[in-house]
Amino acid sequence: MFALPTAYRTRCPHSIFKGRPHAKIGNFTLDSRGYRNSGEKLSQYSDWIVLGSSVVWGHEDASLTDDMEASGQTRLLNVSCPSWTTAQCVKQYIEIVDKIRHGGVMLLAGYNDIFGPLVYDPRPQYPYNFFIDEVIYDHIGAKDTGGGGFEFNLELNLDLSRQKQHKNETLDRYASTIKNASGSQADWNYFESLFSEWLKYLQILKVISAAYSKHLVILPQVTLLDKPKKSNDEKMYIERESKLFEVFDSVRTNIYWPKINANPSVFFDHSVESIIGSSDHQFVDIVHYTRSAQLSFAKSLVEVLKKC
Repeated sequence: MFALPTAYRTRCPHSIFKGRPHAKIGNFTLDSRGYRNSGEKLSQYSDWIVLGSSVVWGHEDASLTDDMEASGQTRLLNVSCPSWTTAQCVKQYIEIVDKIRHGGVMLLAGYNDIFGPLVYDPRPQYPYNFFIDEVIYDHIGAKDTGGGGFEFNLELNLDLSRQKQHKNETLDRYASTIKNASGSQADWNYFESLFSEWLKYLQILKVISAAYSKHLVILPQVTLLDKPKKSNDEKMYIERESKLFEVFDSVRTNIYWPKINANPSVFFDHSVESIIGSSDHQFVDIVHYTRSAQLSFAKSLVEVLKKC
């Protein structure tokens, strides 16, 4: 991945924030809706609209959809933004669904649903928890300055050391709850509420996409934990972030997947899990691929879509 400038997001009434239209980031420029696409594709027919967060947004050199098109999948529209949750992806799709002709929808997201709320980051437009509730803007003293910028009341901002302390304290509490059967039920209720929100928007996506397109592919977002053989660097990363991995894996294993598998109202294509399980894809952190791994992953996703 790469360092993003602080002014590439803008507030959006439907999904709280999205890419700032025509923002120039490194060697690419966002389109007129703030999506990362090569050229202006919004008025054209798309075989697939690809919804997602930073994994779909991709690397500095190319987005995930750029690499998918280079691998033989034509006419893709990238509708993504780093830090987006599933709800934000679906809300943005609802905003454009009747404006862009398309044959199918692919969603690759989910990690931010669980961990986005853990970290409060005061840097402008790096909104880990802006998506929880727009009231947060009032809470942290942020105001829209126009032109896609924000001003913050610095007295209310957390410095980086307090931010790190907040994250660690939250992870400690969640990890303790997972280990101890007598732990705080409120924490489990929190994750249950996140799951309910996640499932609700997947069901909305299923209904709306059926009215406007022929295909819907919902892919579980895999992480480093899904990789059977890990490099030494990846093992060191897991050890360093052990509580984060412990909490994420427990929530996913004990809440998300059992309930999803028991709920027939949402269809999942689990091909993406086998792609990781049988490959040597390299991760730079819990969820993001290296540049070479993104190229390989894109080729595999093209094969998934060809099944439709």
